Amino acid sequence: MEQDDNRFQEREHPYSLVPEEAESENTGDAANGDDGYSLPLSAKAEGKDAPPLSAPAAPGKNGGKTYYRQPPREWRRIPQAEERIGVKSLTEGAMMAAVAVVLAVIAVYVPVLNLAALLLFPLPATVLVLRRGVKMGVLVTAVVFLLTLIFFGLAQSVALLLQCGLLGLFLGYCFRYGKGPLFTLAIATVIAAFGALANMALSLYVMGMPWQSIGDEIGMMVREYAAALQSVGGESLFTAGGMTAEEGVEYFTALMQKLLPAVFILSSMLMAMLCYLIYSKVLRRMRYHIPSLPPFSQWRMDWRFSWGVIAGLLCAWVGSQAHLPWLNTVGVNILYIFFPILLICGFSCVVWIWKKLRIHTFVLVILIIIWIQFFAYVCILLALIGAFDPLLDFRSRLNKQEEEKR
Repeated sequence: MEQDDNRFQEREHPYSLVPEEAESENTGDAANGDDGYSLPLSAKAEGKDAPPLSAPAAPGKNGGKTYYRQPPREWRRIPQAEERIGVKSLTEGAMMAAVAVVLAVIAVYVPVLNLAALLLFPLPATVLVLRRGVKMGVLVTAVVFLLTLIFFGLAQSVALLLQCGLLGLFLGYCFRYGKGPLFTLAIATVIAAFGALANMALSLYVMGMPWQSIGDEIGMMVREYAAALQSVGGESLFTAGGMTAEEGVEYFTALMQKLLPAVFILSSMLMAMLCYLIYSKVLRRMRYHIPSLPPFSQWRMDWRFSWGVIAGLLCAWVGSQAHLPWLNTVGVNILYIFFPILLICGFSCVVWIWKKLRIHTFVLVILIIIWIQFFAYVCILLALIGAFDPLLDFRSRLNKQEEEKR
């Protein structure tokens, strides 16, 4: 046994191994100043004849099983912002600035990892604002901007600052002051969309190209995609509805140009969501209490956003009836922005119903096959469920029906 103790003496683990029979015998340890959690595994035994806690999982006394007991999580307290910047803040700020510059270099010069690095670029500013305050975060972001000027020049540095730097500062502010997920994601989407739009405008200005060139680039991209499909026999996508291949290319080009604002906002929404999920996970691993999203089966669009869907429908209908293309374009973009949100909320409602009714796996497989077979129609149905769920509250209705049956 001494050999086993020595073999495991150098290993430490945040959990403790506790035999099932010894669980009831440990109630008096806390009174003796031993909570059973903070000590390394090799430092505590459950009894005089019991094996040390660091021993590998093995049957305990009377054949009982040995299992890990996890200590309760203790959240760190978010420190107050310092009136004067101290040495620790300067050291941590320098480290975060170095990490941000490395991520920026990877985002610009490494093609394979550029998207991941661009997604993680705001993280150092977020962590610094949470731990040291907004003033320190703004100061380090300015230092990062000056350092990126050396590597990339003015245009690329301003683009990184607008697209990612402001997002990192805002997320750190929301995490520090406990803002809710809905507020954080909504404003973060606006900031990310503003940054993407400013990045595009700056790029066009530097290259000396007009805004109309975006439409030409989209048309060229659609034509290249159509040529690639035609080479593998997939040109039927552009000839649906009796259109020729050329008419199909023109139709999809006009549609992409029309939905360009919605694409901007949806991509910004995706970036804000990914940043929130990744950063909150990282900060929880650092033992900071960050407001988490509810379980997926509880996701539901706030009923006030239903007015946005109604506004989109009205703009699209009035624009088509009054022959106002700009108003119709506004309405269609609003609807395309809300469609993924409604689709996710509708799918969340269906998942809740599936868990509530405990639908058999065989029935679930049949439903998935139907979804694949009639994908477009099922997506529209899910979006309708997501649109009417805030108004009709399907979950509460099913709960009331179950209570009445009881």
